[in-house]
Amino acid sequence: MGLCFIRLFKCVRSLACRPALKIGDADDDERKKPAPAGWNSLPLELCIQVWQHLADSGEPLASYATVCREWQRHLEKHTFGTLNVKSSDIDTFRDVVRGERRTHVRRINLIIELPDKSVRPARQSFPPGLQDPGPFWTTGVPALVVREMLELTLPGLREKALMNAFIFSQRFDNNVAFTHSLWFFFDVLSLWDPHDDASPLGLAVYIIAPTFSLWQREAAAAKSIIQANPTLQLAGTPTDSWLPPPLRDQIIRSADRDFNVNLDWNFSQLFRHATEGSAKSFPVAPVVTSLCVPSLTVRKIAPKVLFDLLLRLPSVRDFVWEIWPHATIDDKIDFEYDVYEGLRRLECASAARRLAHIRLHQVQEYDFDRPVYLDQHVRQRCNSPELGAELALMARRLRHVEILYRVGTHPFLCGTCAYTPVAVPRESVYWETLQRLTLLLGEDIIDEAPAMDHEVLYHAVRATSRMPNLRGLVLYNANQGTDQDYALVSYMVQPDRSATICVRCTWEFELGTRLWRAWEHTGRELHFDIKRATTAETRSLIKYHARKNSAA
Repeated sequence: MGLCFIRLFKCVRSLACRPALKIGDADDDERKKPAPAGWNSLPLELCIQVWQHLADSGEPLASYATVCREWQRHLEKHTFGTLNVKSSDIDTFRDVVRGERRTHVRRINLIIELPDKSVRPARQSFPPGLQDPGPFWTTGVPALVVREMLELTLPGLREKALMNAFIFSQRFDNNVAFTHSLWFFFDVLSLWDPHDDASPLGLAVYIIAPTFSLWQREAAAAKSIIQANPTLQLAGTPTDSWLPPPLRDQIIRSADRDFNVNLDWNFSQLFRHATEGSAKSFPVAPVVTSLCVPSLTVRKIAPKVLFDLLLRLPSVRDFVWEIWPHATIDDKIDFEYDVYEGLRRLECASAARRLAHIRLHQVQEYDFDRPVYLDQHVRQRCNSPELGAELALMARRLRHVEILYRVGTHPFLCGTCAYTPVAVPRESVYWETLQRLTLLLGEDIIDEAPAMDHEVLYHAVRATSRMPNLRGLVLYNANQGTDQDYALVSYMVQPDRSATICVRCTWEFELGTRLWRAWEHTGRELHFDIKRATTAETRSLIKYHARKNSAA
């Protein structure tokens, strides 16, 4: 039987190696040429095994799908499972993915392409009284805008104003392309029936740029000041007198923050009047059940935009957001405030009532291969305690919360915060549906001996008594600075309703009487595994418990 299967598979490969046929001509080909010898006489079970073997082989299935109509129908279940749709291919996606093919789609990776800004625009006429501003001029900025910027600029800062005009143009064009891509893609998905078409359907949003932006290239040339790399070479040879030092430093700082510029809505060119377009009129896509914003992207997305998208996805259950690090403390404060406002909107809206799983990751600045649990976090104070309190209120109707981002731990565990407009008493915060909780703490979870208060851990133990369906709780510190400080506390509920508590720390510690009494009031049979550990062992356990709690 095995030998026959191998021969049959070789025959299949030979059929697939012939010139590919157009999908629409598959029926004509069946009439012109006889069917493969013995194929029609095979049992359906064996045919399915052959198709499954082809799907698991890892080879491209497009050539096999053109053998005949029957092969096309079965192999499309695999070829349409995950689709990568570029913003330039949305029309093709709308025309091709129809009818039964929609039922095969399980995940769509929307790849939004930003405009190519690497080519310097051609020479043109400039406003009266102005000379050619050189590499900072762009055709995207209206002359009136440039003239107004120059009139408001003090003498000696003309180049800086021109650079700001170029930056404004690039952001404007990027936001327009971003808004258009999302609008037309959601307009296509709004026609899908959540009952008859793909369900569940996951959506991931990627942002790519074809090349360096022009002013990134200018910054690279300003940094090197030598004609070293042809890909970074501009017209003319950079010299020390090419740019004044203050302007050169400004370019470098701006380019370093290029990846920290948030993409935002811009409906100005989508409708005849800009006031006609807004996030409230955005198409609704009820077929999407999960939204992912991975870190494999070259631009950030404004928090307001993401929460607007969540409100246009009434069936979404899972939300995964891999957050880029912040360039400055001001950026961090603004980001956390925007997230706080977005969570308040979600809490008050009825559109995202099915949301059950939130994961927020902060990834390394130069490691975009995967969401990491032990990235190089900088110990800094939590600037937004109200964000922790709002996440706690949001978690009341969620089942799985994973926050690998430093928020106010006390406000989250206590459920109240003096800074929030509406403070909720801590005893009234009852996480009835919460099953899995993973938190990266900004404060030390375990105090160094001889202190035995362990305030954060004490509030965490108290909070577990208000989580009746809790299955796993993981709290940890991860600091890869000079101190190499790591601490882990995991609380895992076993099938027999008992709980296993694992505590690891890289420094000397001692648990006080108050903490032991708090554990006794949890009402469960507890098993403890508490000891000081090395840095390598603690790091390994943090990765293991965090990923185990995430995958459960």
